[in-house]
Amino acid sequence: LQGGAYKRILVVSAEAGSNWRNLKEPESASLFGDAAAAVLLEISDDKDQGLLDWQMNTWPEGAELTEFRGGGTRRPPYGVDTAPDDYLFHMKGPKVFRMVLKRIHSVLGDLFDRNGMEFSDIDRFILHQASGPGMEGFANIGFPKEKTVNIVSDHGNCIAASIPMTLAIADQRGLLKRGDKLLLGGTGAGLSIAFAIVQW
Repeated sequence: LQGGAYKRILVVSAEAGSNWRNLKEPESASLFGDAAAAVLLEISDDKDQGLLDWQMNTWPEGAELTEFRGGGTRRPPYGVDTAPDDYLFHMKGPKVFRMVLKRIHSVLGDLFDRNGMEFSDIDRFILHQASGPGMEGFANIGFPKEKTVNIVSDHGNCIAASIPMTLAIADQRGLLKRGDKLLLGGTGAGLSIAFAIVQW
């Protein structure tokens, strides 16, 4: 968009998480839902609107906390050492959550410092809907519950569709108004943490 090659880009994210739930791990298997969401991005003449800044960090020591063990070169399809369970999702939820809580402020701190902002400058928090306890955990580390859109009890964790779906539902519910500063944030396997500041 900034290079001028395109005027509009449609970003589509779809997930069918129910297909690879690991029923031997009910804690994570009960979380995942199927969803699709899309966001249309375009160049705006209004310099006070749009994507203001973003920050993403990855810590590879968290790679084995959320994983599919099969399908790659270490455990190829139909390999002698590849078991059926290797194609299902494995997650050490409490360890992931502790790692997120430990690292999240460094990512957010860098982003806020660059933009001279803090939590109170954000009008609405659009976060990855990891789990019910995860959303409660965000409230305990500074994300105001009254400003955080929480849809996990209705829709579950829809993985990569989670954030755009939460954004769309917040808009449909009339929770967003022109000029609001939104903080979009998510975590993912890796362990990766990312945030973006958007002016609606």
